[in-house]
Amino acid sequence: MAYLNTIGCGEGLSSSRPPLYDGTNFGTWKMRFHIYARTQGIRVWMAKEDGVVIPTKTVDDIIIEKKVSEYIAINKERMNIVPKVKMVLTSARAEKEYKRVNNCKSAQEIWDKLVVTYEGTMDIKDS
Repeated sequence: MAYLNTIGCGEGLSSSRPPLYDGTNFGTWKMRFHIYARTQGIRVWMAKEDGVVIPTKTVDDIIIEKKVSEYIAINKERMNIVPKVKMVLTSARAEKEYKRVNNCKSAQEIWDKLVVTYEGTMDIKDS
């Protein structure tokens, strides 16, 4: 277990538990998290990568959000992924790391905040 702690992943190196990020060695954790997220299904991975598209409809040439009762099967399937993706991302954090993202509203927002926090913005990377 000492080896695992030196690479930033203290627990969860299995397909049933996400790698736990403790604030160190983000690159290694990120790689392991990508692998873990893909084991949870392509839709989970896609939601992490692309965000979730809220189902909409057009009424009088205005696009509005659908009510849940108006969802068709594909809308329901996609929206059921939302809490799973957030659970995967938040359960992969040690307590102090969780506090960084606990106010984020979406999985994409959580992921983007982690990447910027630990890798910097594209401007920083380019310089």
